[in-house]
Amino acid sequence: MMQTKSSCRQLISLGAAFALCWAIPVQAGALPGGKPVQSSRIADEAPLSSSLTGNVLAAVVFMERRDVSNADIALYQAVKAGMTDPPFIFMAMRTAAIDAGPEAAQRAVELAAMLPDGNMVQILRGNGAVYAGRWAEAERLFMAPSVNPGLMELASPVLRAWSRFGAGNPAAAIALLEQTHQIGIVGAINVLQAARIAASANDPRTEALFRRLHGAGSGLPPMLGYILAVQEADWLAAKHDPAGAERVLKSAATDIPPLALVLEHVRPNAQRVHGLTARQGLASYYFELASMLADPADARSPEHRRPEDSEKNEFRQMLLRQAIWFMPDLAIARISLAEELHREKRLAEAEPLLEGVAADDPLSPVADQALASIAQELRDLPAALAALQRLCRFQPKDVTILAEIGDIQQQLGHSREAIDAFTAALSGVSGMRAGVWPLYFGRALAYDALGERSKAQADLAHALALAPNEPELLNYAGYSDVLRGRNAEQALALLKHATALAPDNAEIRDSYAWALLKQAGDVAAAMPLFVSAADALPTDPEIAYHLGVAYWYRGRHLEARDQWNQALGFHPEKSTQALIEAALEKGPGLDIFEKKAAVKKQ
Repeated sequence: MMQTKSSCRQLISLGAAFALCWAIPVQAGALPGGKPVQSSRIADEAPLSSSLTGNVLAAVVFMERRDVSNADIALYQAVKAGMTDPPFIFMAMRTAAIDAGPEAAQRAVELAAMLPDGNMVQILRGNGAVYAGRWAEAERLFMAPSVNPGLMELASPVLRAWSRFGAGNPAAAIALLEQTHQIGIVGAINVLQAARIAASANDPRTEALFRRLHGAGSGLPPMLGYILAVQEADWLAAKHDPAGAERVLKSAATDIPPLALVLEHVRPNAQRVHGLTARQGLASYYFELASMLADPADARSPEHRRPEDSEKNEFRQMLLRQAIWFMPDLAIARISLAEELHREKRLAEAEPLLEGVAADDPLSPVADQALASIAQELRDLPAALAALQRLCRFQPKDVTILAEIGDIQQQLGHSREAIDAFTAALSGVSGMRAGVWPLYFGRALAYDALGERSKAQADLAHALALAPNEPELLNYAGYSDVLRGRNAEQALALLKHATALAPDNAEIRDSYAWALLKQAGDVAAAMPLFVSAADALPTDPEIAYHLGVAYWYRGRHLEARDQWNQALGFHPEKSTQALIEAALEKGPGLDIFEKKAAVKKQ
């Protein structure tokens, strides 16, 4: 049957500095001073393809398809095959920097080594040095350039401070951060880095640094407020002050309502303080920097973004990829990046990011909520169901979660489990609230699938009482009676009302026409509705079958058979296929017409 008839509804001032990060201050084919770009060590490796042109063309195709992973490989191979144009290498570096996995991160660093100094190049080179533990080199690379410093003017002190921390000199790291005089969110993020480093080093300045952060706390975005609370709670746990740690988390839960449930499940962990590494510190900073660059424009769909919005989002994705490279279990970065990829409809890249969030991470419910949505869009119903079931263990009485579980169980053919989910959802709400009707509707579908028609009818009656003007509900309730040959007058009334409410819905028009034909024998009234429905949905096998039946009872048997033969080519469901084959063999045999024919013979 058609989906409308057999299923329920389907169920969420830095701009200029940023621009400089992407700028290439050289002419194509040359470094400053006219020196040709060397192929570096990439060219020394055996290329995977010897065709430069083939790799370039492949990269163009993949980029048009927004296939970042394959575009990354094709661009990289083009450079290996001999492409030495700096803008091309820069594009390859950018693409590798937003691709998934440690290999892509290493490619970005490798490509950055082929380019002249610049904001993004220096960040990636510096990250390569951090990853290898070359701290002095990292600090040198993280120095802001004297010309067009851009974002590096803000980030350089923090990046260099973490390099000093990695080299075993936390006091020098804190001293460097104390020399910065940033205000607002930039200043708060810098103080947070100093507090992290001081807490790890058991520095007496830690408490004062956290006090400074509390002064700015009300102006922090929710996720940064969450990070601050967890960081301070961990420090208090390391000081053997569990009561203080608990007090900080409870206060944050009050101040950040969207994350209150998450904060309730945070367990302060002193090891996160004592075992802090420079890579972890930089990973957190890159997430915080990416959050700072977010603004309301990020919520716009990709097709409505301005070019500068897209470039800024790409830069944020690069920061988040680098954070995950340094700290693969940083859930907050995984979730943030997955949300950005979801907005860009890069669902296949977003899903594994969320699947990589550990089940015991306090943010796992946030990840599961996003994963359920993405998996449903990908039609990966088992993954969506698993995510929702984990979420339900976290929030066992959440009606929305239970309803989504019921929907997916029904789509998977697990009707009994769907009934259980809808029943649990109904137990948590008032039975006469208008918004409850989809729960009754969903459970009715499941009961019908199990052949428990009386229970289905009871639920449909509840749903109709609550929502008498919902076209799809009216359509299902009326059409399901037409199929069973019951309640003819009521079915006709429901379908007539549904058609009036949704006159442009071809499936509903077809349902009403089938009721007129099968229940009332009114070929004249049904025929134009069937024709318009078939025009709107010319490959729907059920509509084609119905139109053929109307032709048959108009005496147009050749046209009827033509419709049925076409319908067989539209991959009908088994029940519809059986009706079509029977009609081709001996006619449709509708009772109302057979009885009329029998009376005429008498």
